[in-house]
Amino acid sequence: MLHTLRPIIKQIEYYLFNYPALREELAKAKEDIFSLKAHWPDKPPTGSPSNPTEKAVTLYESKYGKAEKWLNLIVWALHIAGAEDPAMRKLVELRYFNGKEIEEIARELHIDPVTCERWQEDFLVLVVLLAVEEGLISVKQSIQESPCYWGRADDG
Repeated sequence: MLHTLRPIIKQIEYYLFNYPALREELAKAKEDIFSLKAHWPDKPPTGSPSNPTEKAVTLYESKYGKAEKWLNLIVWALHIAGAEDPAMRKLVELRYFNGKEIEEIARELHIDPVTCERWQEDFLVLVVLLAVEEGLISVKQSIQESPCYWGRADDG
């Protein structure tokens, strides 16, 4: 994997490793909103909604909107990977949701550790592509912010 993509991969892996906890946190936040127990400021900022439900939804979106988009994207990527090869989906679940190491996963799935690493990388590339499509990340920006980036010949 390109060194300049490491920040993107770290961001994706954050959401993968924390997927179960984030999913639970989002479910709890939605439950609070639907039961109108959400906490919002007593005095709304100028131009903010005055309806309590709108306030709660606005608060939820500002606090959890990005995480929810990432979690939905992970579900989508898992569906795609599982449709192509159920073992790849299982690898992702074991690695990121259960925290197992590659060697342990390879034994459990009866495949070579190199295959596990390749599938993991393939899955991460899939998530990068989906995240770019959804506007969650900018590969170009990540590359330009990299210390390895020297700019294009026509940059100036």
